[in-house]
Amino acid sequence: MQLYHIFYNECKPVSIDILHSFSFSPENIQKVKKEIVIEETEIKNDFLQKIDNQCVKATHVQDGLFWSIYIAVYGYHEYLRNKYNYGKLEVREKQKIADFVLTRGNNHLNTNYKVTRSFCGEIVADLISLPRMVFSGLIGMCAFYKKDIYIVDIIKHTYISFLGSEGNGETIILYRNPLHTRKFSSNEYFIDIGLTIQSLEEIREKYFAIEHYAKPLKGISAYLKTDLENIAEKTVFTSFNIEDMQTGKALSGGVLNEKKCKEKKIEVLSKQELYNSILMYLSNDDSMKN
Repeated sequence: MQLYHIFYNECKPVSIDILHSFSFSPENIQKVKKEIVIEETEIKNDFLQKIDNQCVKATHVQDGLFWSIYIAVYGYHEYLRNKYNYGKLEVREKQKIADFVLTRGNNHLNTNYKVTRSFCGEIVADLISLPRMVFSGLIGMCAFYKKDIYIVDIIKHTYISFLGSEGNGETIILYRNPLHTRKFSSNEYFIDIGLTIQSLEEIREKYFAIEHYAKPLKGISAYLKTDLENIAEKTVFTSFNIEDMQTGKALSGGVLNEKKCKEKKIEVLSKQELYNSILMYLSNDDSMKN
């Protein structure tokens, strides 16, 4: 009241409630959290919109993974030119890849995956018998086309690579569509022709590299605690609430964007807890179940 009188030259009762909007009340803290979530959501939506606008996509096809690679190799116009002959072309192309794998044999497939004789037969069987190609087929495709294939998940903050360019640097980048459904008209991947969205260096820096689609992590003895902390920061802490990490509950607030809070919670977790949380997070990734 004294201050009000000094500035406004009149006496008028002033309630402490006028300071409410500037205080650290539970309501204001929750408001800040919501603003953080909204801002983060807008950034993600803008990035997804950029991908949608700048990338090419295969629609109205059953095997989105195969046709995304086909477009990246042969071009979008070739894909459109064969739109009335997708079924026959898909069977013929997959058979060519399967024949190549059989001809080369497991000892001569130059990829970043170790291929045994039995696994070689599994790749061929997956290519010619399944209605939708699985990740094992990409091992044959990257070797057949002599290209490096990267699949990036912008929600999980992970990527997986299938390397077959033999050092030639020819690269295919696919972004998983987080809004994808199994409906025929829904594209499963976005194809970044010319690496217009992110460079390979940016992808390797921002996202965690899945070494094998069937086993996303090595044994716990292969990591230091600091290694697991770095992996967790790139993956688990980007979309999960730190306090609920061990139970796998989804993030409902924006607390995880506060660096100090993240660092404090990371320090509390043991090496085994970190490893279990990351493994559970990556194992629940739908892309690993391809």
